[in-house]
Amino acid sequence: FWDVPRYKELMRYSVAKIGAPEAAILQIAGEQMAHFYNMPSHTTASNSDSNAHDERHAWESVLNVFTAMNSGNDTVINAGMFACGLTTSLEQLVMDNEIIRYARRLIRGIDASDEVLGADVIKEVGPCGNFLMEEHTVDNLYSGEFWEPTIKVNQSYDNWAAEGYPTVDKDARKLVNKILEEGNKVPLDAAVEETLNTIIKTFEEE
Repeated sequence: FWDVPRYKELMRYSVAKIGAPEAAILQIAGEQMAHFYNMPSHTTASNSDSNAHDERHAWESVLNVFTAMNSGNDTVINAGMFACGLTTSLEQLVMDNEIIRYARRLIRGIDASDEVLGADVIKEVGPCGNFLMEEHTVDNLYSGEFWEPTIKVNQSYDNWAAEGYPTVDKDARKLVNKILEEGNKVPLDAAVEETLNTIIKTFEEE
């Protein structure tokens, strides 16, 4: 049995492949089992087996974050960790925050309310018309419908080149330094903080 090359490889490295597609499948299965037994569920994301901030790291992180969140797990942990969970990085924590915000926006979907759709404005402007100067467009431009990245790498090529071709991890480092210097400007909601303190106190007492 252990002469099969695949099992020899597994035994040689002896690492948990948390970025593999099977791990993402288990995120879904675990939540389904918890739902069946009426229990809270938790999983890990973003997960990557890569040892660097490279392309593989990116696709593994994005896919398993979306899987973990969209499957309905109650708690998702491990942001900022990679390399099979053996490395922690503040830059990765910032990038994972970006991935999670992206996933939450995807899950939220489209607001199809009358106010956002603006059917009357569409009818008034008509085919080939210009919506840019309409009050409805201006009012909804900053309504939260449009996702705004916190890592600024979405500028034009010329502007990107003028800034020295910054990569995402370098921009993440800038944001890390800013947060460390200025502190946390978004404290936890008082009700959330109280709930967390109650949980911790209960655990310590037990």
